[in-house]
Amino acid sequence: MFEALNNAGHLKRKLLVILNDNKMSICPRVGALAHTLDRARLTNLYQGSKRNLKKVVGKIPLLGGMANQAIDQVRDGLKALLTGGMLFEELGFHYVGPIDGHDLPSLRSWLAKVKDYPGPVLLHVLTVKGAGVRQASEDPVTYHTPPVFEKVGPDRTIVSLKRGGAKAYTDAVSGAIYQSMQENSHVTVMTAAMCQGNKLEKVRTDFPERFFDVGICESHAVAFAAGQAKAGLRPIVDIYSTFLQRTYDQIFQEVALQNLPVTFCLDRAGLTGPDGPTHHGCFDISYLPPVSEYGRHGAR
Repeated sequence: MFEALNNAGHLKRKLLVILNDNKMSICPRVGALAHTLDRARLTNLYQGSKRNLKKVVGKIPLLGGMANQAIDQVRDGLKALLTGGMLFEELGFHYVGPIDGHDLPSLRSWLAKVKDYPGPVLLHVLTVKGAGVRQASEDPVTYHTPPVFEKVGPDRTIVSLKRGGAKAYTDAVSGAIYQSMQENSHVTVMTAAMCQGNKLEKVRTDFPERFFDVGICESHAVAFAAGQAKAGLRPIVDIYSTFLQRTYDQIFQEVALQNLPVTFCLDRAGLTGPDGPTHHGCFDISYLPPVSEYGRHGAR
């Protein structure tokens, strides 16, 4: 994302980026950028301040123009203080927002206003994940990709989720990780915004100083794990198989080339059905052995 924003800000071409901000990826988002964006949800003071002040100041003879310029400067300061929008401004974007993404008339109005801006624009839109379905709004993690659920009554209200009775492989792996962390204080675990998906909630609660959720940044998770291994820790990288493909360079350069003791637990191996070909976890068997063999023999 930052690579694209950096390039677009440099080119200064006409471009509209809509940031759909619902505070979630699959699980609640983490990280410094998430904290910056969260400040935008506390911006009632910022919203409409320029418009309302200019209505009043514009009526003052002689001073109107100078005061309006001062208001622009004050509002830019508020933008930096309250919304985090100056982060995007410094990258070369004209930041607009935040606005209510569920207010469709207002959203259409803002889209009309920014469409002809001559340079790159970032429109910050606040939404709620699962809006329109009460259960999904209350539990957006479970309802991100829910199993088959039951519906009853004339309004077809969701009443329960159907779950299999057998213990999943994810349960077995997360249990083994937990046991390893109990037995060895050097064991750490990395995940990439998939704490619930990998069923690491108990690890996160009981070993907070050795649990690291890096957000949707799998390549960083692997590089981070390599650094920990170099320092004498025994990191476990717990990532969905299909998403490990994003880390191939880090696996080779940071882990295998240095022959570091990093353990990879690849969840959701195999074919994924409704998630489609982008989520099939069946390619690690073909792309990982050459790297692991190089780490075992060639790096020495």
